[in-house]
Amino acid sequence: MTGQTSGRIQATVLPSGEPLTLWLVDGHITYTPQEDAVGLVPTGGYLLPGLVDMHGHANFTMEEIGPDNSSLVADNLRAHAAAGTTVLRDLGSSSQELALHTPRLAEPRLIPAGQALIGVENPCFPVTPPEKTIELAVSQLGPTVRWVKIFTDWPAPETEDPSKSSHFLEENPLTYPIELLCEIVDKVHAQGGRVASHAFTSAGAQASILAGVDTIEHGWGIDVPMLNQMVEKGIGWVPLVGIAPPMLQLADRDQRPHQRLWIEGCLDRLTSTLPAALKRSVPVMAGTDWFPFISLAEDVAMMIKLGVPPSRAIATASTTPREFLGLSCLEEGSRADLCWYPVDPSQDPRALVEPSAIWLDGFPVSPSPPEEPTPPDQRPPGEHSALQHFPSY
Repeated sequence: MTGQTSGRIQATVLPSGEPLTLWLVDGHITYTPQEDAVGLVPTGGYLLPGLVDMHGHANFTMEEIGPDNSSLVADNLRAHAAAGTTVLRDLGSSSQELALHTPRLAEPRLIPAGQALIGVENPCFPVTPPEKTIELAVSQLGPTVRWVKIFTDWPAPETEDPSKSSHFLEENPLTYPIELLCEIVDKVHAQGGRVASHAFTSAGAQASILAGVDTIEHGWGIDVPMLNQMVEKGIGWVPLVGIAPPMLQLADRDQRPHQRLWIEGCLDRLTSTLPAALKRSVPVMAGTDWFPFISLAEDVAMMIKLGVPPSRAIATASTTPREFLGLSCLEEGSRADLCWYPVDPSQDPRALVEPSAIWLDGFPVSPSPPEEPTPPDQRPPGEHSALQHFPSY
């Protein structure tokens, strides 16, 4: 990476389709013409505000899972940036270590959620007993941590098999009583924080809505009446549908036909609820959950397959999360977080993570699509395999 770039960009802005000319000066966007400014990219092409991954894991990889490993964070963040991601909301830590991460050039802005709260035994995170949840949730809020992640539902420990992937089904129980969940959210909100809730099941989604969380992660059990409640409370939705195909592969590998039927039923429901959510203006946002095996492009492509119009699907990875998080897009004076494409990624969503030019705070980042690890159905289950659990975050 070199210094901040100054120059001119003339392109079609997505998702609006508006032709636009803007200039980069000292890491910021301006619409005041700059004399003698050189073109930074060929005239034409397509421009997006820098991509936002609303659900990632900066300190886990497909190969390793367990206690936080700070040596992984910088490499993971650089890989995200090279794929066009300029903001990463981390939603899966086993400690509070990411709150201490020092930002570096060529890294996306990291939005950590601190140590996740979960009330049942699991292979990934420390169990937080009910009497400690409020204290932990509130105590870790600070200048760098404004989000708290709660696992509202999770497979019952007695249903889990260490040699298989996580056993997610509609009947998975809540990890905390609804009354406690409501109190946690109230206390976090009173401190100016926000809450993200992992909820695969209908009961988990309804409990999350009742408690007034800020985002629901997965939410495959959401129905249309719940969407109306989400609108009333301003709750965003990160459906993470990109992980569905590998979860189906894992269900087949682990010989769980009933889990395959559950996932297929969820996908069928999502073909109705995702378009209905957009019609009601629920903020629907993209995430990877399993980067680099799952990219933002794959999550967006899956949304399109489930009935989301391509331009709206592109927005789930760029403008929608930026607006939801209170971040700038392409306004005068905003930070220059940009991705430029020679082809329209709304016509070919696979191109989304292969921009030809990326700027992060006005600094150019060398583009590089993420390398894909071995597909999940080709990886043998094992006691220490990250594959057992990663699709569940």
